[in-house]
Amino acid sequence: TSSSTQRHFGLNQFQLGLPIKKNWGIGVGIKPYSFTGYTITNFDIVDQDTLGQAVSEGSGGIRIANLGLGYKPLNAYKKAYKPRVLMDSLGNVISRDSVGYWKTRTLSFGFNANYLFGTSLNTRSNEFLPSYGSNFNARVQNGIRMSGYTFEFGASYQIGRITATKNTSLSIAGSYTPAMAVRAFEDILTYSYVGSYYKGETTGIVDTIEFADNVEGKLYMPDVYKIGVEYRIGSVRGNRSMLRLAAEVN
Repeated sequence: TSSSTQRHFGLNQFQLGLPIKKNWGIGVGIKPYSFTGYTITNFDIVDQDTLGQAVSEGSGGIRIANLGLGYKPLNAYKKAYKPRVLMDSLGNVISRDSVGYWKTRTLSFGFNANYLFGTSLNTRSNEFLPSYGSNFNARVQNGIRMSGYTFEFGASYQIGRITATKNTSLSIAGSYTPAMAVRAFEDILTYSYVGSYYKGETTGIVDTIEFADNVEGKLYMPDVYKIGVEYRIGSVRGNRSMLRLAAEVN
């Protein structure tokens, strides 16, 4: 019986690359590393009566701010020729000539220093239904805050061909992120309460069962290997449209 119109805007990531000198460039940016967003409710039903509910929620996420440096030791262009034979409908040769095109080869190496930051919050609640003032429900809130650095190394090799009408290329690339221990902080709050938060009722805290603030520890990040391949084909005239086909394995 009701309707609503909503508009949302959000910045998923930002990346900027700049040349600094011949064959050298730097890159800066920020992008998501992980995202948590869920609500899962399990009901305790006995003889078709709902006696309680267990609700798990997750929110927040971790982001990466990166600063990168790239070097291209190979950026070669070579003129080549392809024979061309023109024939009439009877198979007689009318003319012989050649068509010129460019062969390209590039080799690049890169390095990224990444700073990981953000908070991931998980909440678990157990509530009796229906909720009365004499029923004490329980909730555990657990937050993990990350603050640390990781490093990434990569390389790519590309071969291409540029003709008068189209530009094609084939690239293969790989990267490696070594395992590291990243500093993290944990906050834990466990308490009992009355009312049902998930039914929109007023919730009052009865007693704090456990409270831990800013507990420092380590999160161990595993080795990450990536390899990818990409094929591009595009026009060099008009609107210069391009088709890209890519695959990556982590």
